[in-house]
Amino acid sequence: MANEHTQILDDLVQAVSGHKPPSRRGWRDAAALALAVIVGFGAGALVRSSGASDRALPATAPIVSNDAQGIFVFASPSTKTVTQIAASSFPGVQGYDWHVAWRDIEPSRGVFDFKSEDAAIAAAAAAGKSSQVAVISGEYEPVWVTAACPDMKVVTNKGDATIAIPVTPCFAALLGQMIAAVGAHYKANADVVSIQSDGLGVQGEMTMGTRLVSGTYAAYGITPTTLLAGWEHAITEWRTAAPRVPSSLAIDEPLGPKLPMLVSLLTWVHKTYGEDVFVQQNGLKAATGTHTGSLWADVKAATGWTTGGWQMFGSGTQNGNLKSAFHVGVAARAAFVQVYVKDVVNPSDVAALKYVENAIDGGTPPAPTPTVTPSPAVK
Repeated sequence: MANEHTQILDDLVQAVSGHKPPSRRGWRDAAALALAVIVGFGAGALVRSSGASDRALPATAPIVSNDAQGIFVFASPSTKTVTQIAASSFPGVQGYDWHVAWRDIEPSRGVFDFKSEDAAIAAAAAAGKSSQVAVISGEYEPVWVTAACPDMKVVTNKGDATIAIPVTPCFAALLGQMIAAVGAHYKANADVVSIQSDGLGVQGEMTMGTRLVSGTYAAYGITPTTLLAGWEHAITEWRTAAPRVPSSLAIDEPLGPKLPMLVSLLTWVHKTYGEDVFVQQNGLKAATGTHTGSLWADVKAATGWTTGGWQMFGSGTQNGNLKSAFHVGVAARAAFVQVYVKDVVNPSDVAALKYVENAIDGGTPPAPTPTVTPSPAVK
């Protein structure tokens, strides 16, 4: 395995052949123990949005597929990657989490290009693998979006980025047009097992970045109330655009624990869409806190009514001990884990990957010892 894998470490993804875990949807009660993996920081108290709806929407059409279970390779649909998928052999992998920048699929307003993502999904399907899809906004949105809408500068882990203010009507309209196009393109594709409900975050998650370059979020109209209303609107757009493909919400507390809105959003998602919206967290590592009020606790609680999942914080040493990280995620009763390709192809990680594969397949490893991980302060 090592010789085959190390020659493609430079690519962001390879596929896997191996057994496909049986399809199951979420955790309906405490006895349903088919587990899996991803991360979190701090959650908060209940806040109601003035725009929140108390009315459950009509039931959507039947879901195309419930196969979002197992190990998914976190990947970019590059041309070189696609040519290697069928030839790769990574036992235990269910499929791929294909992430693509909004600016790449809509380089100019209303002009869409899905060729690279379509090729990746088709190649994965030919190798017997399913696909999750994520179109990333925020720092990956097109320049014409920030040119058209009011913008702001945020500090991210990659440096400063200029993004459209996510709670403006201008941004909501352009985001909605993109969502409608993506949904129309993938709504009947049975090889796509989920589409991430991206929207108002700096990247694919709900996080608003480390901090603003200058000023305050409130000065830009960004508050728990406006974020709650904005996320409700974006999720509704995704469910309307692709009602037969599950959505996946990558949770976070956008403004930190002192300005919470996440519990309110999850309450609304549960009541309005239930199992049609998966709940995942993108940041699993060995040090992920499992205390009451943590994002880990939010994911675990959500598995009582929908499918839960995790994406790793990073690759290699960024996650700490990989098996320990998986152990933390497994205890949250999730159904899938998105793992960076560098770890999937690392021979040293075979035992850790086998551990989480078996746990997802019905194993019952003990819960980790709870730890307290303080949430970073929001400036």
